Amino acid sequence: MGLKPDFSKVTYGGGGKSPGIQSMEGITDEQHAILQNIAWETVSKYRHAGFANNK
Repeated sequence: MGLKPDFSKVTYGGGGKSPGIQSMEGITDEQHAILQNIAWETVSKYRHAGFANNK
């Protein structure tokens, strides 16, 4: 696993039909790994990031 940021002050939700503002403080190591994998897959496919093989 790569960097493990402090999510204690990060929130999400609060709009529309959501249950309100939620904290990401309780994110598990498993959830962190999933989010990191999604981020890497996204960045590695973005041509302008310099990681993708665009032949």
